[in-house]
Amino acid sequence: MRYPSFSLDISGQELVCGTINNVDYEIASDHSDAIAGISVANFSTTLLERSRRLWNDSPDKGDAYASIVIEDFVVFPWDEFASYYLDLTKEDEFTITIYFISLIPSFPGEMEQVTNPIIRRFGLRLIETSEASEGLASTFDDGARSWFMKCTGPTQNLTLGDLFSLRRELSYRAFFSENSLMHPNVIIDILEAGGASQLIGTPESDTLEVKSIDYMSKYQGDRWKVELAQDVSSFANAELGGLLLIGIESREIDGRDTLHKLTPLSPNPKRLGQYRDVINARIHPPIDDLRLDVIPLGHKEILYVLIPPQRDERKPFMVFGGILDGKVEGKMFSIVRRRGDRTVGVDPRELHAMLVAGRTFFRTGNRPNSPNNGRE
Repeated sequence: MRYPSFSLDISGQELVCGTINNVDYEIASDHSDAIAGISVANFSTTLLERSRRLWNDSPDKGDAYASIVIEDFVVFPWDEFASYYLDLTKEDEFTITIYFISLIPSFPGEMEQVTNPIIRRFGLRLIETSEASEGLASTFDDGARSWFMKCTGPTQNLTLGDLFSLRRELSYRAFFSENSLMHPNVIIDILEAGGASQLIGTPESDTLEVKSIDYMSKYQGDRWKVELAQDVSSFANAELGGLLLIGIESREIDGRDTLHKLTPLSPNPKRLGQYRDVINARIHPPIDDLRLDVIPLGHKEILYVLIPPQRDERKPFMVFGGILDGKVEGKMFSIVRRRGDRTVGVDPRELHAMLVAGRTFFRTGNRPNSPNNGRE
């Protein structure tokens, strides 16, 4: 639903607003990205002047003279309300209310331990954190819980874009606990929604690996092809599959490789085709349902390779070529897999066990140590 609209000129920026009862306003997401640089102070002053003209007076001291709903142009897959709500007063202060959901059950005090450090970093003061009413229960996941947080601060120090950043960070940090295993598809959704910076601080894992630069720029000759194929096949040999992101730098923090900095790639129209050709030529058997694409980030891009879980009977996935003493050996083959946040080689005992399992299955139709072995 869109309400009757009007235009405001704020610091030379024309802003289109919807209005309800002349004093409650809505800014739709197709306009909100254009206002990110406008200060809350200028926005507040302009709306106050409009309210004075409408009322032929000014509101009582301390009263909210305008309530505004501003839709975010970045929407995460789990967002129920991708908006924030501003109440502006005459006293150069504002109150902001943000709704978000969490996947883990929490009490208000526990949720405030997540939200308070973020709020303070933006120079705001918490008023209230509460679980939303049943009518606002999350529809994203049966186990998720909806919350709202209300805080206040001076209009002088922040822009409307800062408030978008606050909303996104609260949404992201409340949804994912520190120890949660992020699903690769959710990470792609975050990137496609423009939330790449929200991934900073996420540790690499069984299902996530990042590279700061293009394989072709890092390695000479054919080595880049073997390195790429090994990284991709390691996820194919893993139970859960995984996601390879190229254009994000990691750094070891507390013993874990952690996403540290965005280093997006300069666009190269040939890169995707070159990567796809290498993966198809170097890995056997072919990986089912593999996805390879780029996500724009400003004038640059992040490349991703998504490897879904593969059927056990197709494993192990082998790479034509290997690295020996830093050199490419084209006549050998290699088998690698994920171990935590590392890619490691499969040792001869593991390989022998795979061969025995395959031979037994081929001969009897049963896997070794299967509960059905030897029984109908």
